[in-house]
Formats: sequence, structure tokens, C-alpha cells
Amino acid sequence: PGTSTPSGCNDSPFDDHTCVCGDQSSDWVPKSRCRAALLQKGGAAAKQKGKAAGSCTALTCPGTSNPTGCNDSPFDHHTCVCGDQSSDWVPKSQCSGYQAPGGCAGLTCPGTSNPSGCNDSPFDDHTCVCGDQSSDWVPKS
Repeated sequence: PGTSTPSGCNDSPFDDHTCVCGDQSSDWVPKSRCRAALLQKGGAAAKQKGKAAGSCTALTCPGTSNPTGCNDSPFDHHTCVCGDQSSDWVPKSQCSGYQAPGGCAGLTCPGTSNPSGCNDSPFDDHTCVCGDQSSDWVPKS
């Protein structure tokens, strides 16, 4: 209660006493403020209703501890937090349902390994990744 997504909390990856319930610093709360009924096995949150478009809560992030119970990172706008392991912090572009406005997915990048299959860089807003070679990391233009 009192957080951005009270029914969409995950365990903090930094300690065993904190819940992460959104992308604001105020959403990092002591577990004593979280309702036990909302927590599933592994501390991942119950699925929430009314998921916001563009938010990690509306995405599915395969390969994470809780693929359908993700929150936005409090540190940047490109990362989803889907559990309490470091491997549960993944780029939004790795999650299904993600469509970045003005993103690389709608662009064609000639001279790359996969010119029509580009993704946004997980590191910045001006780079497209169109294959597994360093030459496939190209500026958006």
C-alpha cells in the first residue's frame, strides 16, 4: 500500500528486507509494509490488473524468475526487474510485448547482418542492434 504498483512488488536484489513496488525511490519499501498475500513463491508479486502500456508490468520477460511479474527499474527507463536475482534485471527490448516509440524495430539498417530485424540498444536511445557483430551496432538515423 502507498506505492506505485502495490500489487506488483518484487524482492529487492540487494537485501532480504525490501520490496520493490515500482520505479520511484518511494516504491522501495520494507517488507513489513507489504501484504504477504500479494507475494508468491520466490517473493515475486501477484499479477496486477490494469497494466500500463510501455511499463514492464505489461511485458513478459522470458528467462527471468517471474516473467509476468516485472517492474520498471528505479535506475533507468530501459530495464525491467523480474525477480531478486541479478539475471532478473533485463533490457525491456528482451521482453515480449515491448515496442519502443520510434524504436529500431520499425527501421531498416542496410549493411548490417539483419537489416530489417533490429532492436534498440539496452544501453542508450540512439543505437540499433541488428545482429551479433560489433558492426551490427549502428546509430539510429
